[in-house]
Amino acid sequence: MKVAIIGAGYVGLITALGLARLGRQCVCVEKNPARLSALRRGEVFFHEPGVPELLAEVRRTDRFSVTDDLDAALVGAEVAMIAVGTPSNEAGIDLTDVRAVAAEVGARLARADRYVVVAVKSTVIPGSTDGAVREEIERASSLQLGEFGLAMTPEFLREGSAVSDFLNPDRIVIGAADDRAAEVVARLFEGFACPVLRTTLRNAEMIKYASNALLACLVSFSNEVARVCERCEGLDEETVMRGVHPALLRVRGRGAARGAGAARLSARRRRLRRLLLPQGCTGAGDVRAQPGARAAPACRCPRHQRGARR
Repeated sequence: MKVAIIGAGYVGLITALGLARLGRQCVCVEKNPARLSALRRGEVFFHEPGVPELLAEVRRTDRFSVTDDLDAALVGAEVAMIAVGTPSNEAGIDLTDVRAVAAEVGARLARADRYVVVAVKSTVIPGSTDGAVREEIERASSLQLGEFGLAMTPEFLREGSAVSDFLNPDRIVIGAADDRAAEVVARLFEGFACPVLRTTLRNAEMIKYASNALLACLVSFSNEVARVCERCEGLDEETVMRGVHPALLRVRGRGAARGAGAARLSARRRRLRRLLLPQGCTGAGDVRAQPGARAAPACRCPRHQRGARR
């Protein structure tokens, strides 16, 4: 089975290498010349334990290649996976690159003579896949959903253990627009010994955000427990955390102040907060200076206006 993965960044590259290890034929599409040259030399342009070794392994099998030619990558591919960046902005999320890739793929689908599933791997807010992505594909291809497949496959990779997380997942989530698309994506991930949850596109998108929020809470909780253990003689933080729940050992040490990974978690927490607030809401109001005073509403959304009237 062949898959074209558009975007050879952190998530896209690890996904491609992991699927190639599983036996899939993977082609990464990357337009950044520096990244493209590095990967063609067998070099990784970011630090993640195990990735250089996995890249060297799959290059020897001829199941992994990288190109800047989307047309060539899509020849014979059953799945086109979008794995480009979705940076945060004032509106919550910037889908510029996702939209551009969806349009480029859609233009190629217009000339294809087979059914292809477009799967979103990028982190996007609920409604993006069956909204912006679908719109761009249909506009560029003149096809309707059903003539092509649409799926959302969130990633659950943790910095420092991303290769292990991909190769030994504790669950796989497949969001799909219909059963046909779900079946194709399920075949892509065949071989993993873990539960597979099939659901809707929007549920899959929300699962990723909820997972990020939970991870952030667990990181904060485990670090607070560790600080208590450090201040109290005779306590061993690893033993305590193992006794609370073994899974907490997996998040210990990913601290809230640790570089790019923490920054991504913070950005996604902000996106989730915007998503949960009522439309047009700017957040909680300012507290008045007088003791016991109610908060002054900062916006005129129904929730804060109700609170101001209490």
